[in-house]
Amino acid sequence: MSYRCPLCNGFIASHVTCPACHQLASDYGKLEDYEGPYSPYADYSAYSELHSMNQDAPVCTHLLYCEVCQRSSPLQVREWGPNLE
Repeated sequence: MSYRCPLCNGFIASHVTCPACHQLASDYGKLEDYEGPYSPYADYSAYSELHSMNQDAPVCTHLLYCEVCQRSSPLQVREWGPNLE
């Protein structure tokens, strides 16, 4: 688990609405947990580089799911760290 993602660590709550129906979506955790059977055990730095290659700051990508319209969508959360503000 990343100690820099505020959503993973419960410092913030996801109050994100579904882009399709505008109802509250549920956070189903980090997207990398769904990318393969060994992805939760992979080196975190490899995923953070992969998901933040075109970003100004490192991000943790979460999977959101809307139970109303049954759609999923990614949510990129900017990570916290000593050099990231």
